[in-house]
Amino acid sequence: RSVLQAAGAERALLQGALQEGNVDVEAFAAVLDRICRRADVSADIYRRFVDLGSGRGMAVFAAHALFPFRQCVGIEISAEYNDSARQLEQWYAKAFMSSAAMNGQHMSRSMFVQGDVLTEDWSDASVVFLNCVTWPSSLLQAVARKALRLRPGAVVISGKRFPIESAVMRGFDFRGEACMGDWTKHAVELWAYQRVPLCELVKVSDRKFLAIK
Repeated sequence: RSVLQAAGAERALLQGALQEGNVDVEAFAAVLDRICRRADVSADIYRRFVDLGSGRGMAVFAAHALFPFRQCVGIEISAEYNDSARQLEQWYAKAFMSSAAMNGQHMSRSMFVQGDVLTEDWSDASVVFLNCVTWPSSLLQAVARKALRLRPGAVVISGKRFPIESAVMRGFDFRGEACMGDWTKHAVELWAYQRVPLCELVKVSDRKFLAIK
């Protein structure tokens, strides 16, 4: 728990949409648990966890410490936040990895990537998290469209609703979730979008249509 809370005294804000806010670890773990338990075996839900806009890495550390994901990655555009996450990662590795190794978990060379969520490749993720409550709608729209590249069964946990677009709405099943955050005393609304195969409706008669995946 001390590792996950280590950045608590270092809160800082960037201008505009790049505003930091961290999920409550226990509440976020409960959301992840519900989502992973609902997943079909074919989804391989513990394949890869990716946090888009990962800040100082709290959600990434929580996912790696509390769930058997084979890989956990955070993508963050801010050099300051990414450097902070990597420093915490060194502490985390020393404090936690001896017990994690006993559970068959492993760490890649680094769990954190400094990069743009629109240019980095996260199409192989099984669970994607975006704490996007301050993101502009244009960025969320671009991420939603890119999420259509995810495999069927993958889940996106979003702090905002995806834009209402035909391809996006047909590409995901969705349901409401909630989680606590350190920037508010109230529960934050989340949306869980599960990737489904896109279907095309082909007219076979005046009243009948055939769904083609």
